[in-house]
Amino acid sequence: VVRDEQGIEISLRDVDGSDYKMFRGTTIISAQTEAVIAMLMHPDSCSLWRYRCEAFMPLGEHYNILINDLPWPLTNRFVITRNLLTDKAALEIIHIPLSELPAEQARRLPKHDDMDGMIEMSQYTGHWKIEAINTDKSLVTFRMQANPAGSIPASIINSGVVNNPFSTLLRLRERIEAPPN
Repeated sequence: VVRDEQGIEISLRDVDGSDYKMFRGTTIISAQTEAVIAMLMHPDSCSLWRYRCEAFMPLGEHYNILINDLPWPLTNRFVITRNLLTDKAALEIIHIPLSELPAEQARRLPKHDDMDGMIEMSQYTGHWKIEAINTDKSLVTFRMQANPAGSIPASIINSGVVNNPFSTLLRLRERIEAPPN
C-alpha cells in the first residue's frame, strides 16, 4: 500500500516482463452496483471523473477509443478498449490492438491523421470490480497496468502512477454520490 487516505487505498506491484507498475485502487461508494456500472459504461461522463480522460468514444459492440490528455511536452495517448461485463459485479477492460479490431469498428475509427499525432498505447490491461456491500454501498476496485509507448521513461510513469487511481476513484465517488441537480 502506497497511499491510504480519504477512504481510498492504492497499492502498486511489479509486473513480470514490464518496466511499468500495476496499480490497484479501492474505495467504498454509497451507491448500488448498477449505478456505479452505469457511470463506468457511459462514454460522455468519462472526462468528468477519469484521470486525464480527454474523450471516451464508443465504436459499438463494447469497443471504445480512450484518449488520455497528457501534459505538455508529452503527446496525448489513445487506446482501443473493449469493455465487457464479465458478471454482474465486474467490468473488464481489455486493450484490443488496431489490427484485431473487427472491420465494422475499424471503419468507424478516425484516420490516424485525424488522431492529431497521438500515440497508441502498446499495452493496457486491467479491470473494474464492483461488489455490493449492502443495498446502498459498493466496494469498487480499479486495477490497471499500461505501457504508454513512445519515449516516456518508465521511471517517470511509475513515479506518477498513484495519481491515476486515486484521482479517478475520488472523482467517480464524488460524481456518483453528488445529489441530483
